[in-house]
Amino acid sequence: MKVNTLRVESRQGSGKSLARKLRASGKLPGVAYGEKNDPMSLSVAAYDFYQLISKASSQNILVDLDFDNGEKVKKALVREVQVDPVTNDVLNVDFLIISLDRPLNMQVSINLVGVPDGVKNQGGILQPIRREIEISVLPNKVPDKIDLDVTEMQIGDTLHVGDLETEEFDLITDPELSICTVVAPTVVKEKTEEEGEEGEEGLEGVEGEEEEQKEPEVIGEKKDEEE
Repeated sequence: MKVNTLRVESRQGSGKSLARKLRASGKLPGVAYGEKNDPMSLSVAAYDFYQLISKASSQNILVDLDFDNGEKVKKALVREVQVDPVTNDVLNVDFLIISLDRPLNMQVSINLVGVPDGVKNQGGILQPIRREIEISVLPNKVPDKIDLDVTEMQIGDTLHVGDLETEEFDLITDPELSICTVVAPTVVKEKTEEEGEEGEEGLEGVEGEEEEQKEPEVIGEKKDEEE
């Protein structure tokens, strides 16, 4: 996992008014916390942060926080990014200070590699079920993604979390949960116009036979019987 250096400035005070002033000056308000450190208010140049997240290869971004006040560089993860729902601008950033020798629980994406044989040669359909899992891993060992080879899958096959290679991390997600499956294609039989016409003719024929078999009502005979 690549480590990026991010220059940050310590700041005093808080509140919406200060945050607006920082954003107006091209900076983002933020806070760093964790690893027995008291929460530290900071700011970071908006341009630097946008560059960081635009080049990130995964949702987990590891950084070296380089403070302007001479404080020791701290390793941290970008934990939370608050975004304006209308403008999509970043409003605030939270960093989690970490230790490289302590594992973390992280969400990591799964990357399905290859085309299943059941899709290529049998016309099946690959259906992803789970796109990410939770793992326990050392911060400097966090993978950008976890590859899963699906080329040998046939129709009816399912791969599970337990099928992943886990040499550098431990699974938190249940190993029995499914990741993907290959299913048979759905065949929909459409009614043709000829079949529809034949069906209508058949119905008319039956109705006609019923009308022929129905005996007409003889009113005169009933009157004679009554008399």
